[in-house]
Amino acid sequence: MKFNEHNCTNYILSYLPNFKPKVLDYHNELKDNPTENPTLCGDLTELVDFYKDLKESPKVNRKEIIEIFKVMEELAAQGDKNVKGALEVCFFESIINSLGTDEKALKEFFKMLGPASLELCKQNDAFWGTRTPGLYESNH
Repeated sequence: MKFNEHNCTNYILSYLPNFKPKVLDYHNELKDNPTENPTLCGDLTELVDFYKDLKESPKVNRKEIIEIFKVMEELAAQGDKNVKGALEVCFFESIINSLGTDEKALKEFFKMLGPASLELCKQNDAFWGTRTPGLYESNH
């Protein structure tokens, strides 16, 4: 399946039904604003928040955390350029930035990613001219 901006969120929700209330809240917040519509980037930003909430109890939420990254890998591998761009900036870059310079946390994060997801992270590094710790290790 080729993913685009119009089918990504439904695909994500099909695997992560507990994420639906967060997406609906975001969409409902924009209903009264005629100049703004929900975007894939906005949905992915909400997914970052959902992931951070799950990380508060990582043992309890392990399966759902793993599922997030399986779904993101599918989107990274089969998404069009708009999907890949949104994933790179609105999902992966947001998480990487939130981890800051915590090399242990960064390494743990990168271990959860598949090859297409890692490639998007490397493209983001190249764009910024950075070299994120843990991203280029061969044990992913």
